[in-house]
Amino acid sequence: MQPGRRWRWLLVATGCLVVGLGAALTKLPVPAAVSSALAAAGLVVAGFWSTRAAAVLKSRDDRTESRVALVRSDHRGRLPLVRELDDPVKLGVHPAAPVDGVHRLPAFVHRDVMSRLETLMRQERFVLLVGESTAGKSRAAYEAVRTLFPGHRLVEPTGRDGAAAAVQAVLGCSRAVLWLDDIERLLGEGGLTGAGVSSILSDKGDRKVIVATMRSEEYSYFCGGPAAVVDPVRSREMVRQGWDVLRLATRVDLERSWSWHELSRAREAGANDPRITEALAQADQFGISEYLAAGPQLLARWRDAWAPGAHPRGAALVLAAVDARRAGIHRPLPAETLVRAHEAYLRERGGARLRPESLDDAFAWAGTPVRGTSSLLLPDGDDTHIAFDYLIDAVEREAIPGEALAAFITTATVEEMNDVGHAAWTWHRYDEAESAFERLSGIHQDGRGNRGYVIGARDGFEEHRRFLSRTALELEAVLGAQHEETLDAKLSLVWHAGRVPCA
Repeated sequence: MQPGRRWRWLLVATGCLVVGLGAALTKLPVPAAVSSALAAAGLVVAGFWSTRAAAVLKSRDDRTESRVALVRSDHRGRLPLVRELDDPVKLGVHPAAPVDGVHRLPAFVHRDVMSRLETLMRQERFVLLVGESTAGKSRAAYEAVRTLFPGHRLVEPTGRDGAAAAVQAVLGCSRAVLWLDDIERLLGEGGLTGAGVSSILSDKGDRKVIVATMRSEEYSYFCGGPAAVVDPVRSREMVRQGWDVLRLATRVDLERSWSWHELSRAREAGANDPRITEALAQADQFGISEYLAAGPQLLARWRDAWAPGAHPRGAALVLAAVDARRAGIHRPLPAETLVRAHEAYLRERGGARLRPESLDDAFAWAGTPVRGTSSLLLPDGDDTHIAFDYLIDAVEREAIPGEALAAFITTATVEEMNDVGHAAWTWHRYDEAESAFERLSGIHQDGRGNRGYVIGARDGFEEHRRFLSRTALELEAVLGAQHEETLDAKLSLVWHAGRVPCA
């Protein structure tokens, strides 16, 4: 039993003991008034402690229930031990094609980087593996963590809104690994912060470790590399917040293509696994991990599907899911959102001339695993789907259609709305950008400011000035003339228009 639980149950036991003592006193040869008074006092004390214990237990249960929704837990609602996690696919490792008589995943082939990776995990405590999609980052991290920290609790946020809860869960453990696969999903408004990571790293001792993975292109965004120039959809604030986290990590690169030594080790492992042997035959074109995860095969399947009479509607649904991730939504989306978004892509490619299949057939095709591995759209329960991450780096960096952005806005969370709004703004989809920032205006003052900039870019200086004037007057009427947000709005008006509106 955990120490926190012991003292809580001790309260209950103490209450029961006091009640029992009071009952025993009523049977002893003491004056009735004395025994009755002692019994009554015992009941009062027992009632207090029982109520206190019940309140404490309920508070703990409420916190546990809240955490379970935000942080991965086992079937008992507890944080799992690393040694209990024997299915790496659940932690983000891509499955391989099933073969009779062998495991779901091939035997792990020792990568050249493993020795350095394990050393850094022991010494630096925050290690970030960076590489292309399906380079083998998640598998390498999983194997290292299993080797080094089997007795640690594994803490994994279920999404961006679970990042803060995950940090608190780590701080509440004596030994823990914070697992951040595809860490870009957790960066930005309402997500992981540099302060949260620092609180873990500054914790005394070396029993708390952070292990993260990230695609190379995503890392390039946050450090101001070429990818940020090609497709700058993230706000400056999001990039700043993300870099506050990433700068604390020790980066380890994992190449997609395998070295001669790695291929040699793979040949030894391939003696008992035909999947590795097949991947080795393609090693001159693809990385071994890349081929085992069926990345190239899925990409070819997707590109071929646009042909008339093939699966163009399915291909459009997949592109909608890919662009949702490019716009900043890194979670499974409802089917109805993808249906609404995909129409623009289908129309751009030829619409009815492509002889598109039915929606049921399109979803069935997109969700069919290739060679028993991954599928183009990965189902996630409750009729939600997310794009296979290998595809994200393969698409052309074209502007997302306004119709698709509008669909994403209807389903975006508060944290995601800012990202989608900036994506729309970057691609000059001003109506959709204004819609996103308008939704944020009542929650975050940055939403009002960004909406003003969008109006100025679309409608000109005078419309921007009128918007700022209306905003300042509305805030003064609701919040008062001296409220911080009112003063900020008036300062913006002075900065942009040269005068303060008359009250």
